Amino acid sequence: MRLAPTALWLSLAVALNLAPFGPLAVGWASARAPIYVSSWAVRVTQGYQEAERLSRKFGFVNLGQIFPDGQYFHLRHRGVVQQSLTPHWGHRLHLKRDPKMEDAFLSMAFNTTKIWHMASTVALPLSAPQVTTDLHHQCTKRHTGTSASAPLAAGMIALALEANPLLSWRDLQHLVVRASKPAQLQAEDWRVNGVGRQVSHHYGYGLLDAGLLVDLARTWLPTKPQKKCVIRVVHAPTPILPRMHVQKNVSACSGRRRGIHSLEHVQVQLSLSYSRRGDLEISLTSPMGTRSTLVAIRPLDVSSKGYNNWIFMSTHYWDEAPQGLWTLGLENKGYYFNTGTLYRYTLLLYGTTEDMTRRPPGPQVTSSACVRRDTEGLCQERIGHAPLLGPLRFPACRPRFVN
Repeated sequence: MRLAPTALWLSLAVALNLAPFGPLAVGWASARAPIYVSSWAVRVTQGYQEAERLSRKFGFVNLGQIFPDGQYFHLRHRGVVQQSLTPHWGHRLHLKRDPKMEDAFLSMAFNTTKIWHMASTVALPLSAPQVTTDLHHQCTKRHTGTSASAPLAAGMIALALEANPLLSWRDLQHLVVRASKPAQLQAEDWRVNGVGRQVSHHYGYGLLDAGLLVDLARTWLPTKPQKKCVIRVVHAPTPILPRMHVQKNVSACSGRRRGIHSLEHVQVQLSLSYSRRGDLEISLTSPMGTRSTLVAIRPLDVSSKGYNNWIFMSTHYWDEAPQGLWTLGLENKGYYFNTGTLYRYTLLLYGTTEDMTRRPPGPQVTSSACVRRDTEGLCQERIGHAPLLGPLRFPACRPRFVN
């Protein structure tokens, strides 16, 4: 049996343990367009100059240091389109063979509230072993963490694109939000946002359901063009108090061409100084009461440089209405005598003029009813109606599984 293009791609992704360092990028030309993840983190203990030398030697662009200790660098290869997948692999092998280059990661597993180029702590991809299938009829227990989740998500997105090749990158994000559920994922920070969705800093919107994603993709109507609304909140130096809230009542550019009804991404652009940057927690609360931590405390970040036009992003407000009072929270979680100054704060809202909450949440199963459940509440037996045969009892498949 010949594997479909999507299955071939997913097999390749699993074999290479591919995962992203940065956003997942997707090609939209057709259902056969590549789904790719990109970028590389390397460790060079000799410092910036040696990282520059290695970058030039192997044709990479050094995008700069990633972590405060100055040993990790973000590299991208000049000879490969940034969003490509497999062509990067050969370049990485050449780079990895150099004796001065200690570690090369397709991805880092972050134990942090907000994933960005600065993390609270860094854990190497050594999460609990899980056995899964591999190429050549083999099994592997080394495919874990983000190395596993990114290609699996990309494979699910490929299936959605096969079902509906006209989906845009924004359409897919709307679908991923709708097709994700908390399931049995354990975290202490699950919250219900302003439109009734559960969201967590650890798991986002939860476990992605491939079957539901494809079902939703088949009938999804194109999202209206994205609008951007920029609100400049602070533009003069303001001392940072130990616990400080900066509030702004916004209209989200309503009544103008850039007016937004339903949110997608929300960004906060900050310039500030702080005596010990890792002690400063930054959060943002929406008018509908959803609080998202933009920067958690980082005990090892002792820098006093603060942030210079740093942009932080959250998707926890997805589909919420943006009009009302936004609250930026700045709180000292460390040394009592920390001081700082907030120089600039700009709120950037992205969304659409459509009320996305009016769209149906997804297909509902109405053709059968559950008559027996297990101790966990999962359906074990259903009763349905078949033409000519009348009522039937049949075993229930697990959610999103079919015989």
